[in-house]
Amino acid sequence: MRVTVLSGGVGGVLDAWLVDDADASAVPALRSDGWTVAAAPTLMTDVPATAAIAARALALVDRLP
Repeated sequence: MRVTVLSGGVGGVLDAWLVDDADASAVPALRSDGWTVAAAPTLMTDVPATAAIAARALALVDRLP
């Protein structure tokens, strides 16, 4: 997988990247470019899985309700 960072994570559209576990190898490159990033299961197989993805994404950017 090739990772291209467009805005460097500074004041852009994205605050963080939540990548699928299958792309976990991209995490170090994204972090070295200054991104907040984590890998997690991202397949929305059911409501609990979808809620877990949303919670992980919100936690990643410190915006949990």
